[in-house]
Amino acid sequence: MEEQRESTEVVSNTEPTARDVTPVDSEKSVKHKSDRTALSSNLKASSEDVKTKIEKASEAPVKPSPIPQQLNSVQERSQATMIAPPADMNAAEKQAFSKLTPEMQQYLSRRSYEQRADYSRKTMEASAKEKELSDIYSVVTPALRDEYARQGIAVPDLVRRAVAWDKAFKTDRLGTAMEYLEAYGIHPSELLDGQHQNGYQQESPEYLTREEAEALADERIAKQFEQMQQSSIVENNYNVVQGFIQSKPLFKDIGTAAQLEAEMAPIVVGLRQSNPSAPVQEILETAYNYVTKGHPTFSALASQQSARSDSERLHAEAQKAKEASRSISGGPGTGSPKVKIKDSRESLRYHLSK
Repeated sequence: MEEQRESTEVVSNTEPTARDVTPVDSEKSVKHKSDRTALSSNLKASSEDVKTKIEKASEAPVKPSPIPQQLNSVQERSQATMIAPPADMNAAEKQAFSKLTPEMQQYLSRRSYEQRADYSRKTMEASAKEKELSDIYSVVTPALRDEYARQGIAVPDLVRRAVAWDKAFKTDRLGTAMEYLEAYGIHPSELLDGQHQNGYQQESPEYLTREEAEALADERIAKQFEQMQQSSIVENNYNVVQGFIQSKPLFKDIGTAAQLEAEMAPIVVGLRQSNPSAPVQEILETAYNYVTKGHPTFSALASQQSARSDSERLHAEAQKAKEASRSISGGPGTGSPKVKIKDSRESLRYHLSK
């Protein structure tokens, strides 16, 4: 009896089996024949979840990684125009100029160029007028001016009368000649009498021989051909200069270009005189390198431009490498090979190792 009671107590103290457990929700409960089938079912569900996640991740669009802020700033700086400070600035003003924004630098450079161009234009106009007046006053000497001044004729009136008579002769030669003679109290008959008294005879016209006419024609043809050649050379040189200017970043700003051209001009003239047969492109490159390496202002600008070009090149290479990595499918980090599982034991070991 005691042994039977002890066995009964042992049975009652044991945990209830799966049969004695009443499922709370019959729809959600899953019945398994054994622990192995339950474990296999769970592992299968886990593998299916992992597979679903992998498929969703592969289908999700790949967002391009943002470009580093440093590269963006480098690209923006590389697109800026290299601007030299105006030539009339002192050292302190040039230092302050370098700290301004590119827009303000471009404005000051343009305004300085416009002022210098306007001053040069007005100076050339004044020089031209001075030359014209000097030519007139070289003919109308001070003694002659005093003589006409005693007659009440000023220099401008004298020039005006000469121009008026010239126009009148071009319009009506005979009528103007009669009027001119009458103004000075001369009758045309006096001219005829003076012609007979001086034994004046009209000279017969001179005619060219055939050889002289052919030589004159050949000379004119040669001059025309030379002019055509010169025109062609000038046009070619102009095209070379324009192409050279467009290929150099320092010529983008109008004020900087004017200063650079002024520095290069005497060097180009010297190289042209020393070697007239040298190509124009070679002369321009030599003068440009001499100025950009020897002049402090343009040497600094050329160094900055070279640094910006290197930064832009590195940025382009980085972008190219990034685009190439995006275009490659199946590369490192984009997936993993499919694992072939032979049996349930190997499946269990594979999933437990993750």
